[in-house]
Amino acid sequence: MLAIDVQALRRVYKGHGKQKEVVGLDGISLQIGAGEIHGLLGPNGAGKTTLVKVLSTILLPSAGQVSILGHDVVQQPKKVRA
Repeated sequence: MLAIDVQALRRVYKGHGKQKEVVGLDGISLQIGAGEIHGLLGPNGAGKTTLVKVLSTILLPSAGQVSILGHDVVQQPKKVRA
């Protein structure tokens, strides 16, 4: 069973000034099985916090699919949070 299933995740923020949009995540896919432990490493601005916020339903994905224990973060956010 997959604990986390992320497919082609994209998160875009509205830009400021001349920037029309800022891409926070672009095409992230990963699968983490139940009971597995993983670390999330990367430089500043790599999208670590954005990924965690999408996984915890604080932010919605702009594109792609994300599920936690089989629950979709967009369609079933209360079940994901539980």
